[in-house]
Amino acid sequence: MAASVVISAALSCRREILAFANKFGLLGIPESIAMHGVLTAAESMSTWIGEIRLLARAEVLRSSIAAHDRSALSQVIVWKDGRVGYEHSFRGKKGYTWIATKDINPELLERFDPGDVVAPAQHYLQRCVNEKLLKHVSARLLWNIEHNRMNLYIVPGNLISALWLQLARAIDGNRIHVQCEECRNWFEVQSPDGARSDKRFCGSACRARAWRKAQAPKGVSR
Repeated sequence: MAASVVISAALSCRREILAFANKFGLLGIPESIAMHGVLTAAESMSTWIGEIRLLARAEVLRSSIAAHDRSALSQVIVWKDGRVGYEHSFRGKKGYTWIATKDINPELLERFDPGDVVAPAQHYLQRCVNEKLLKHVSARLLWNIEHNRMNLYIVPGNLISALWLQLARAIDGNRIHVQCEECRNWFEVQSPDGARSDKRFCGSACRARAWRKAQAPKGVSR
C-alpha cells in the first residue's frame, strides 16, 4: 500500500475515505466525539482530510525533488527578505512555514544558496517526515515468516505512521509506485532491489487476465 493510495483514493470523495478506512482501519488518532449524546473514541472526517492533505503535500514535494522540477518547487519554496520558507494556502489564505531565517535554523540559511529551492525543499521534507515518525515508529527484533531466525524490523505504531514510514522508504530508495492496469491496486515499480520501472501489471495473474481480454472478440469478456 503506497502513500499515493491514500492521496488518490481519499482526497476526492468522503465516501472513498470511508471505504479506505473500512478496508485498512483507522489512522490511529482517536478523538472524543459526541455520537447520539455519548462521547465516543472515534476519528472525524476532518481529521482524515487534514492528514491526507499533509501527506499529499509531502508526496508532491518528494516527487518534485526526485524529478529535479525546480519550476514546481518554486511554487511552494519561497525566498522572502533573506528568509526561505514553505508557502501553503488554506481556504484562499496564504501562510508560511519558515525553513531557515536569521533566527530559525541560521546554520541552514548560511548553507543555502540564495534563491535555491531544492536544498530548502529537501530539508523541509525531512522535517515533515521526521515529525510524523517521531514517537510512532520503533525498531524491534522479531521472528521472520519461517520463524527460524530473528530480524530487526522498523515497526509503525498505527496506520498513519505506516503511511509516513512508507513515504520515508520511498525517499530513501527513490521508490516509485503505480497502479496495476488490470486490478488497479498499487505496486512498486522502481526500487533499490532492481525492480523494473516499466512494469504495467502487479503480477502474472493480472498480466494473463489482461492478455485474455485483449485476445477476446469485441463485446466478449472472459
